[in-house]
Amino acid sequence: MSARLFRSKLQTLRMKTDQDLVLVIDTAIDRALRLASLAAERKHTNDSGQANAQTGFADAMKLLTRVENVSERRRLEAKLAQLQKALDRSLVPDQPRARSASS
Repeated sequence: MSARLFRSKLQTLRMKTDQDLVLVIDTAIDRALRLASLAAERKHTNDSGQANAQTGFADAMKLLTRVENVSERRRLEAKLAQLQKALDRSLVPDQPRARSASS
């Protein structure tokens, strides 16, 4: 196999691997978003869905550094920011309603 053909095959394999990595991260973020949303609806901070969403966030953050395509990385970073907001909302307990002064 010539060196040029080898580099071409290696480059093709790398592109496929990068696409697969983006898909794995994207799927993990989507799953974590659904779990965080469910946890926020239930208002259970000790919910296993909340813990799994936080784990998904951490895993996606670790893998994101490996994404070489800048536009894909930015897109995934935006989704992670959305997930972070969803996680923050699911951790905030319901605020007690203010009582009127006449009570």
